[in-house]
Amino acid sequence: MGIVSDSAPNMKRAVKLFDDDEIIKLPCAAHTLNSCVKDLVKEVTITYSKGKHYIFDFNQDGNRRKIEVNDQDISDIEAMNEIKSVINSVIKKCRCLVSKFHMSEPLNRHLKEEQVELGLSPKKLVQEVITRWNSTYDMIFSVVENHAPLSAVSLLNDDSTRAIRPFILKPDDLKLMQEFCVLLEPLKAITVLLSGSNYVTITHLFPA
Repeated sequence: MGIVSDSAPNMKRAVKLFDDDEIIKLPCAAHTLNSCVKDLVKEVTITYSKGKHYIFDFNQDGNRRKIEVNDQDISDIEAMNEIKSVINSVIKKCRCLVSKFHMSEPLNRHLKEEQVELGLSPKKLVQEVITRWNSTYDMIFSVVENHAPLSAVSLLNDDSTRAIRPFILKPDDLKLMQEFCVLLEPLKAITVLLSGSNYVTITHLFPA
């Protein structure tokens, strides 16, 4: 028999209550993958104690661990944190933009009109839901996919359209999000595969 659970602390504690060595305990692969995706844009905090620098991460079992880092590690981490900061600032723009549309019927009407004008299928922007896997990718992709009609809406002359102008992606922002979507797309495909309900998903991890 096997038990599959996510990596939340309460679930891990619950699984440990089963002391039977014959029970196979497996972390949910889709949940683990989703956690990795979140870590892609999470800035790493460097702590200092007793003359040494440390970071915290997780081992292959999902347990938090403390790792000492040297000067080169610190330089690499700080450089990566700068990149992550830029990515997070653009993702925040996408969130604000989508939020404006979800709270405004006129904006959604304008968006639909511009989509039709450009020969695109009318689609609403996808709102991020923090507990829903892949929703960050879906949100960013919807903004990237609709960049042209969104830009057109922002040029219309009324109060609602003027409010979205600060959140329209600039060329560099758009390129960054396009590349980020390329990075996340295969991870979404794997997550969807591992979330299936009509087949045995574990065979995709451990072939028979």
